[in-house]
Amino acid sequence: MSWGGVDFDVVPPPERAPQVADADTVVEPVRDIELPTDPIVFVVHGGDSGVRMRPVAAVGADGFQALYADDLPEGYWRRFITELMRQGSEFSLYHEGRRAGTLVLEGAEVAAEDGCPAIATGTGSAELAAGVARDGAFLALPEGTLPPALDPAPDSAARAALRGRSRQLGPILAERLLRARRAGLPSNWQAALVQAQMFPTPEGARGLIATLMVGDTLGPGLDDQGYALFFLASPSADRSGTGLDTVYTAFADYSAGGKAAPKVIDYLDWDRDGWPAFLVQVFGTVGSRFDMLARGEDGDWERVPVLSCGL
Repeated sequence: MSWGGVDFDVVPPPERAPQVADADTVVEPVRDIELPTDPIVFVVHGGDSGVRMRPVAAVGADGFQALYADDLPEGYWRRFITELMRQGSEFSLYHEGRRAGTLVLEGAEVAAEDGCPAIATGTGSAELAAGVARDGAFLALPEGTLPPALDPAPDSAARAALRGRSRQLGPILAERLLRARRAGLPSNWQAALVQAQMFPTPEGARGLIATLMVGDTLGPGLDDQGYALFFLASPSADRSGTGLDTVYTAFADYSAGGKAAPKVIDYLDWDRDGWPAFLVQVFGTVGSRFDMLARGEDGDWERVPVLSCGL
């Protein structure tokens, strides 16, 4: 091009060089993880000052879906709160398979708790049924997701009788399991039986789920010494006279595989087949995990990992 005695050349601009991040700059990839579409199960811990709740699993027609907190960024949990834990939302509380009250969510944040990494954590107020202890643990589902109660709530005398029977039968069944594994027997059976609970079954009889520990306490921390025995027994016509047969067992020898101490949080009949499924927290020395223990269609009991907290 020529203009006024001066020649011009039209040259396209050079391509822009790609920007290179500083060596010390860490660029975190954007992760668009879909939120669960099935109802969410929450674990709730109560107290005089209110209740705190955390999601542990999604439950649908195909069973339980895991929520692995170690793999989920903070942005996911903020979206989780926006969509599934709105202020003013109502949740049904359950304890020992029965409706125990209603929780109204007052607020939620992304926070770490009980050895778990930062996940969605809500606070709220609860209206509890008569006779339900406020400082206990509960399971919660969004209002409108209402599994039926397993059976009528027993009165105080019946509850005391069930507690007594669980403390009586627990050591009998545990001794068989420990001898079969050639594990040392506790010197004090009642002290070692840290948790024992009877639960209803479709036939109207009672099963037993229990944890027995030697050289350790039921909670996080301490060391890798001792062992934990966790078992579930269902009604049967066995020859021992207990009326129970062990159908699921987990034995953890800490010296071989590290601490793994299971504690039943609560249970509910999620799929309406008459059998409860149990939410179990398993403690290690530095973390814990949540499992669902459920009975499959073939009648076998299986552990389903649902929430990892560093274990």
